[in-house]
Amino acid sequence: MDLNPSEVFKILNNKGIDTLYHADSVTTSCSLLKRGYLLSRGELEKSHLPMTEQQSDAQDMKFDIWYDVFVDAVDIHARIKARNLYGPVLFCIDASVLTKGGISSIRVTKSNPLYWKNSLPKSDRYFLTLDEFEACYNCGDLEKMFIIPNGSGVIYFDKYLRRVVVDYIKLNGTLLYEQAVEALKSAAKKGGIGHIIIEKRNCVNECKCARQYKDINQSTIGKFYNPSSN
Repeated sequence: MDLNPSEVFKILNNKGIDTLYHADSVTTSCSLLKRGYLLSRGELEKSHLPMTEQQSDAQDMKFDIWYDVFVDAVDIHARIKARNLYGPVLFCIDASVLTKGGISSIRVTKSNPLYWKNSLPKSDRYFLTLDEFEACYNCGDLEKMFIIPNGSGVIYFDKYLRRVVVDYIKLNGTLLYEQAVEALKSAAKKGGIGHIIIEKRNCVNECKCARQYKDINQSTIGKFYNPSSN
């Protein structure tokens, strides 16, 4: 179940994958930038850092992955041409962190833990061997997630964060994108990583995100920017 990170990197590299991704809300992303590295949901809660509730929280607690760090090997927004439900901020991380970042082990899920059942054996939750992972993982797989178990290493932004991409959103005449970027830049500066590149997402014409954000409900707006939390 625990795979060698360097070997996972080699497999990803052979498949043309050189970037890992973590999507989140602006509120949570500001907390991460202030710390300077990716934190698990459990660690954010334990440290009393502002974060936005996620649909997957209950499942993460149930299956004992609340203190683990999640990344993807695909930009979900670009892949599905729609907004990422985890949030409009995307951390783009150099995959070489798996070989040089001091990460001791990594797990790769066969499906999104949000849909796991108690009856699902670990062999159906995770890839158990590198050979199985290499044979079954394809570039662009959405359901397969990469998990750094609690205590197995840290992804530091100053060394491995290539850029932060933010969805362009304008609601009711307010350009939330600019507010979000301002908050993220301020958080990065406080975290000693003010040099981090923060850029606007450039969507293709067929992307559905603009319409989705236009129809967003009030309770979800906080996933983009909640000034009271920062």
